[in-house]
Amino acid sequence: MSRKYVIGVIMAAMACVTIYSFTGSVETTVVTESERIEQGKYIVETFGCAHCHTPKKMTDRGPVIDESQWLMGHPADSEIPTIEKSEIFSRGWTYSNMDHTAHVGPWGISYGANITSDVTGIGAWSLDHFKKSLSQGKHKGMDNGRPVMPPMPWTDYVHMSDNDIESLFLYLKSTKPIRNIVPAYTPIDQIQ
Repeated sequence: MSRKYVIGVIMAAMACVTIYSFTGSVETTVVTESERIEQGKYIVETFGCAHCHTPKKMTDRGPVIDESQWLMGHPADSEIPTIEKSEIFSRGWTYSNMDHTAHVGPWGISYGANITSDVTGIGAWSLDHFKKSLSQGKHKGMDNGRPVMPPMPWTDYVHMSDNDIESLFLYLKSTKPIRNIVPAYTPIDQIQ
């Protein structure tokens, strides 16, 4: 064998080892499901989801989140004060009930959804439904349904990464299931 041939083989082998060392030694971080759930919890707490999705207890310092009803949405048995349509438009305000789970404005009356893992919440939702609800404003992630109503700030979530949306979904699916059928949205034309 010629010397050039041996040097060529050695150089080729070194190139292969070098390429392998760069591609084969890239460290990948494996994120566990429990870490993703914790990330989802962090998102819920940071984004303030409980402000509209959790009933409050009224205290001398104002409304305080009722942890026993965490993310169950507007209570099915809660009475809503009456409001006249003319009141909504004449004063130029939007309103919420005392625990901030029901909201009224030019769109009608909307209620904080049950986002617990119960089937009356998001228990039967797929990840795809959840993504459509957050990133496209589709009520319950349904293509042909009505839009998500104010004050749900879904347009703020359109830039969330798939990883964050999936972590949020995993967290919500891990919550204590609370059976609570939230009242249906009332369009403005159905308010007297």
